[in-house]
Amino acid sequence: MDFNHFREELEKAFTRPLPGQDAQYQMTPAGRERVDLKRIDQEKVKQAATAALFFPMQN
Repeated sequence: MDFNHFREELEKAFTRPLPGQDAQYQMTPAGRERVDLKRIDQEKVKQAATAALFFPMQN
């Protein structure tokens, strides 16, 4: 492949918008459930993140 052609294709790839959340779900394994981010309790997420931050080596 010609280097200039490669460079042009690379520039095109970097200027295209990134695929969204739908594309991300298409790449997941078929057996995995789709997670609805709006249904996750944000308070529990904060508590889990705090526990992981302050107690990283405990079970």
